[in-house]
Amino acid sequence: MKKIVCIGAGASGIIAALHLVEQDFNAQIILLGEAPGPAYSTPEPYHILNVTARNMSAFASDPLHFHRFAEGCLGHPDLSHEAFVARKVFREYLEMLLEELQQRGVQYIKDQAIALSCTHPGYRIETTVSGSIEADGVVLAMGNFPAASLPGGETLAPEQYIAVPWNKNIAEGLDPAAEVLFVGTGLTMIDGATTLAHYGHKGSVMALSRRGLLPLARTIVDPLPMSMEELSADSVTRLMHKLRQMAQDQMQRGEPWDRVIDGIRPFLQPLWTGFNRVEQKRFLRHASVYWDIHRHRIPQESADVLASLLASAQLHVMAARLIELNQKGSRVEVSLRRRGQNAIERISVDCVINCTGPVADYHRVDSPLLRSLFASGLARPHPLKLGFDATPEGKLYNADGIAQDTLRTLGPPLKGVLWESIAVPEIRAEAATLAKALEATFREQPELSVKKGEGES
Repeated sequence: MKKIVCIGAGASGIIAALHLVEQDFNAQIILLGEAPGPAYSTPEPYHILNVTARNMSAFASDPLHFHRFAEGCLGHPDLSHEAFVARKVFREYLEMLLEELQQRGVQYIKDQAIALSCTHPGYRIETTVSGSIEADGVVLAMGNFPAASLPGGETLAPEQYIAVPWNKNIAEGLDPAAEVLFVGTGLTMIDGATTLAHYGHKGSVMALSRRGLLPLARTIVDPLPMSMEELSADSVTRLMHKLRQMAQDQMQRGEPWDRVIDGIRPFLQPLWTGFNRVEQKRFLRHASVYWDIHRHRIPQESADVLASLLASAQLHVMAARLIELNQKGSRVEVSLRRRGQNAIERISVDCVINCTGPVADYHRVDSPLLRSLFASGLARPHPLKLGFDATPEGKLYNADGIAQDTLRTLGPPLKGVLWESIAVPEIRAEAATLAKALEATFREQPELSVKKGEGES
């Protein structure tokens, strides 16, 4: 019997294991990691998904699977398909799926993979506690890595610097009059600002990012019908021009511009892979931050909280680059450079919260598993510094540029390859492709003898 190990037991790993089981081929599936991810660990009901319930199912063939679970979980039999539910509900959904996987024979090992080596033709995975695990195939489903530490942040006291906003209630123990700085103005900052507002924080709140842009509010709309032919463009500039024109046309008709963003989504991966590396770099340098605030919009409920904080002047957003954090007595001195200026400015706050988002450049991630993969030549980082270098089907390229049939990935590690690869609809499609490909690969190979790992039961 073949043995496949999914490294990572968050959303990507669980969805990958589900599709491997659904493929129903002769293989033992092992899920190795800890579930769920930090973004879903928050118990707060006001930390809500920025995706509607109808788009969070683990199965493309059953798009309302999560919606039905949420109805039961919330005791709300008439829950709208377009509802934005608490992230803790999705965590409970993942836990339910994990339990079902174990009932179907998947072995769950709550441990951390720290090294991966090739044993020709299989692999050996070293773990923190469970010893070594032998496998015929490996799926790297690590999801997102934490934000990089801010310069000087590790020298501050715990109450002055919060590195992972979801690990605790950031308002707990915080003086209601404290001056707070969020570094980052994306979705993580929205969660933090919502938390402070919920607990009645009275102190001034600042948020900075290099461009000072905030996510836009989501309008529930029917996607605008479009085709690959009308989106075809030989440059990022021309494509963005087309999208702007489409959005303007919609608004002139009294329709929301959101229809364009939702309409283009099925075409994002082929559009991205159709651009050459020069055009991809141009997009990342000039357009990606503007794309993000339009593509990754926030529910109106969150937008209302944000608007209230801005209108009252309690929240101030600035376009600036953080230079350094230093402890000055009971306060934090923040050195920054505002956008378009050369002078370094210094401000003083009581608490700094890191909301810079996950690190996609794997050279900057402090991970023994990544170091092992790159040192052994089993994987290489993507040239755009976005995850792994791989084929669109998730086969990892080794150091020699050879795509490996039995070493695959999905989700955020494929962002450089596919760009649109971090949301559930894309992850479940990648998982289905991956499962079918592994089944075909192993069907064509003779049975291998694999040794049982020390930590298995």
